[in-house]
Amino acid sequence: MFYETLGDLLCAAAQTLQREVRPEVRDDRARTQLDAAIALATDVGTMWAGLFEGVGLENRIYEEALGLPLSQSGDPLAHHQELVGVINKRITDLHAEDSQLSRGEMVVIRRAVSEAAEVRQSILDRAAVGVGQMPTRRM
Repeated sequence: MFYETLGDLLCAAAQTLQREVRPEVRDDRARTQLDAAIALATDVGTMWAGLFEGVGLENRIYEEALGLPLSQSGDPLAHHQELVGVINKRITDLHAEDSQLSRGEMVVIRRAVSEAAEVRQSILDRAAVGVGQMPTRRM
């Protein structure tokens, strides 16, 4: 998928700006703004791949909770959207049933949503470690 390569493209663009453009910028304010753009492109580019890793992990958690076979789908974002739709519909149906069995299934789904949120937070926490580590001035 194209969007998976976007992080590499952002990092490469930041490196090119740092190496080729920054030495030519003489104005301090313009250099400061360029440094901020380089830092942003580097930060986002660095964490991009991890964000898609997280989507895949969340998908597996949801598939397990819903009792679905693991998907071999080529587009993890589209599959994630499908799974969230299934979860939303199932939660609505379970609330309507309001039985002991439905309450048990609701606990499983809530646990899966909580676990998926922890995965997402972990990915973001790991990504944030590198954010701001580039040796440039921030605006």
